[in-house]
Amino acid sequence: MPKQKYTCTFQNNLKKYRQQRGYQRAEAAARIGLPRVRALSQWEKGVKMPDVISLFKLCIIYEASPLELYRDVMHRLNAYLNEDSENLPTIEF
Repeated sequence: MPKQKYTCTFQNNLKKYRQQRGYQRAEAAARIGLPRVRALSQWEKGVKMPDVISLFKLCIIYEASPLELYRDVMHRLNAYLNEDSENLPTIEF
């Protein structure tokens, strides 16, 4: 029996923390060295996820941990990894 595909969006708190710190999207993007605001917009919408270095930069400027920024993703991955390994669906990010 083929494994089912599991796709997801990356629910996060990026926009919430950006707004709490008083940053406009363009300002936050510039602070972490993004050449385009579009990347940050896609991260906030959950379409894409930042690379590790960009995630750490966001954590620094937002004064938050990766868990605070991506709590839902962490919980979903935890549930996924604790399932019966023979019945795991293929996960796509």
